[in-house]
Parts: sequence; C-alpha cells; structure tokens
Amino acid sequence: MRKLGCRTTSNNGHVADDSRILILAVKPPVIPKVLKDVSEFITPQHLVISVAMGITTRQIEKVRHEGFL
Repeated sequence: MRKLGCRTTSNNGHVADDSRILILAVKPPVIPKVLKDVSEFITPQHLVISVAMGITTRQIEKVRHEGFL
C-alpha cells in the first residue's frame, strides 16, 4: 500500500481525525460501531458520505448524538 501512497490503520478515530471526508462503506449493522469510534472527531467541516444500504442521514445523526439506531 505504501507504494501506492496509501496509509492504513485499524483505528477509525485516527482516520476521522486525519480526514475531512469520511465514506462509511460498511454493512448497516456496523454503522453504530463506526460512528461511535469517529463521533468525537467529526466536526462541521467534515463531509460524511454513507453507502450503507437503508441507512438514512437522520439515522446517522441519531447514532452520532444518541448512540443507537
């Protein structure tokens, strides 16, 4: 991956803290865990894109603020 200029980590919080665009490309049941990992790092300047089927923006906001779907 380094050859391609990519960095990897298993820490979702580090990714969110080091990025301005977050693409949530996980299965819907995993969304709450990922959002729990990144919520404290998301600012109004972040663009959050979800490709999780059936997960709405409202649900993502609810998980970010309340911790559950």
